[in-house]
Amino acid sequence: MPTIEMIAKEVTRNTTQLHKRSLKITPEERLKRINKYFFKTVVPMLEEFYPEAKKYYVKREKASRKLGKIKTKSVGEIDKLSVKGDLRQASSYSAKMDLIGDTDLDMIYAVKNLTEEKLLTIATELGKIGFKYIERRGAEGPNKRWMFNKYINNVEIDLGVRDYNLALPVLNLHKKIDNKLEKRDKELITFGKYKLKNLSKTNPKFRTAYADFKYLFYQAMFSSVKNSYMMRELNN
Repeated sequence: MPTIEMIAKEVTRNTTQLHKRSLKITPEERLKRINKYFFKTVVPMLEEFYPEAKKYYVKREKASRKLGKIKTKSVGEIDKLSVKGDLRQASSYSAKMDLIGDTDLDMIYAVKNLTEEKLLTIATELGKIGFKYIERRGAEGPNKRWMFNKYINNVEIDLGVRDYNLALPVLNLHKKIDNKLEKRDKELITFGKYKLKNLSKTNPKFRTAYADFKYLFYQAMFSSVKNSYMMRELNN
């Protein structure tokens, strides 16, 4: 029977192996291999913990109700912006894969033909409802966004303003995770996150296991998303 430590070691080792330049494969092929590895090897290892994972998932659902109320309030405020955009949830909460104790919500505000003038208007209006501008993140392309945040009852709201057309791969990724992933997989992967996060904090030998697990998961889900910025970055 696999242990969490065994899974941590497996994930970290293969994060390195699957990203070796010596493989000499296309980014698309690399993502396909990662998808196959994650769902055919890692997730089956977590199956051994399914009864415990299911119990944790039920507790998580109860704990996340607080975030639901705050999300509703934030969406209502952002929807009133004069520059209209597509507001999407982009966090573990929206995928129903958040951990007990998580205190943040991530959102994307995708605006068609985003210009400096539109961005300035959005920034000004966000400031009036308590958001602070943090920084611009990401290189040119799908991952380029301007970050704003605010706190409601100690819950951090992170809002990334993006150009809609450039952001489509990211929007499609979150849509896929939210709506296409089987519930049993969500239960197992959420439990894997929970156990590996704790292990990474308490055992220096496995300090990267949680980050490696999440990295592989998102890349696995990106495997069928076209024109993803991650496809290009995989060969860097």
